[in-house]
Amino acid sequence: MPPHLLFAAAIVIVCSVCGTSAKIGGWDTVPNTQYHIQTDEGPERYFKYQTMSGQYRKEKRLQDGTVVGSYGWVDANGILRLRDYIADDKGYRIVRTKMVKVGVDTPIDNAISVAKKSPANSAAEIAAYQSNPQPKPAYLGQYQ
Repeated sequence: MPPHLLFAAAIVIVCSVCGTSAKIGGWDTVPNTQYHIQTDEGPERYFKYQTMSGQYRKEKRLQDGTVVGSYGWVDANGILRLRDYIADDKGYRIVRTKMVKVGVDTPIDNAISVAKKSPANSAAEIAAYQSNPQPKPAYLGQYQ
């Protein structure tokens, strides 16, 4: 095969591969908001993570060995459940809990923003969330 045709074929292959990969992770795709950050250096070590399913956790180890952190998740009923904890020479204990109604499909970032502005166990709702209660059967009298 002549060199100029071989070069042209290589350019066509490279362009087609680049065009395909741009569609896989290009600017117009939905971002993956799952992440994990950790440090094992310095006097105060920490880690945090967040998943796309509505869970997160962050934790810091202090110089004296005490661990402080928080975790949370959105349950099947659309309630964001938050827990702050400490682990030290007195053991592990939850120091604060908070529940905020945010909706089932609410992204965790939005849910946490609402929770920060809401009092504990307030059942504050994001505007897009709408409850869909099940109707209760009516009592029609005694069975005969």
